[in-house]
Amino acid sequence: MVIMPENKAGRAAREQNLVKLREAAAHGREDLESYPAVLYLEATAVCNLRCPMCPTTIGLPREPYRTEMFDLELLPKIESVLPYVARAFLSGGGEPLLHPKFFDIVRRLKRHAIEVHFNSNATLLDEARAREMIASGVDTISFSIDGATAETYAKIRVPADFGRVTANIRRLAELKKLAGSERPFLNMQFTVSDLNATEITRAVPLAASLGINHLVVEPLTPVFCFDSEYFAFYHEHAVEAENVVEDVREAAREAARLGLVFSSHYLAAGPALTQTCAEPWLTFGVRVDGRVFTCCGMIEPMGDLGAQPFDEIWNGPLYRLLRRALFQGAFPEFCSLCIHENRANHFNEDLLTP
Repeated sequence: MVIMPENKAGRAAREQNLVKLREAAAHGREDLESYPAVLYLEATAVCNLRCPMCPTTIGLPREPYRTEMFDLELLPKIESVLPYVARAFLSGGGEPLLHPKFFDIVRRLKRHAIEVHFNSNATLLDEARAREMIASGVDTISFSIDGATAETYAKIRVPADFGRVTANIRRLAELKKLAGSERPFLNMQFTVSDLNATEITRAVPLAASLGINHLVVEPLTPVFCFDSEYFAFYHEHAVEAENVVEDVREAAREAARLGLVFSSHYLAAGPALTQTCAEPWLTFGVRVDGRVFTCCGMIEPMGDLGAQPFDEIWNGPLYRLLRRALFQGAFPEFCSLCIHENRANHFNEDLLTP
């Protein structure tokens, strides 16, 4: 197993950057001396599946990408930032394993001991890729499995084969054991809709049989797409929490019995709305074609890394304007759904707390 160890100097640089970042966010500073602690690098903008709840399947976003695969020529433009980055997500609008040089991206990041996480449908997870996942030091993979039976799965993950996908994941879990590796940590994402709501409890034994570490049961959400067509799909297929919360609680109890980590927005305490957001201090995202964004729900690009240097974007007028607005509580319209569902900083809350 080849995993680059974290050196003390690298750890110190990240920790010092986090101190500066937290202080800047707490005081609403617009021009930063700190660097992003989180990178989103969209590996691909295409997918080999046509899942009905996916904006890509519906034909969204409408703005065409200039390319379908992340351009590795963009990496040198953020090379000076990498020593300060704590984690990177290699997901976006497509299936990451379609990128022919996906593991080149992983290795570039792991040179700096950055945590690497991504989502996958597992259809392309053959034995060679599974071994490379372990050898390259990928930290977390989240597999989208939205059905506990082959029949239900086939209605959602079109045209993936349930038997092949589950065998791929099970093989990766077995190869981890053979290698004596805890990484990659395996998540199973079960997105609830009217197509699969009756199988929530059955997802737990399935996850356990696959060697999954963490089962995530989440409601269908419109947070990541603002198009009217997607809203129409969402309103047609979303399931009210009151109709599934008892099954979710039962699933949580069974997961605990089996030693699985379990999480769900259905079990979030209270209806409180998000009051603050640190994303423009915390995050720098790059689409496959170089357009920059600061969170998953953004519509407008913050800049173009292909045409602009990193510093010009990170401390440019759009980032500064967004920092000012969020610190003052003047959330832009595109923040509304995220606020309502209390998802701000959902994946990176730990980085904001000393």
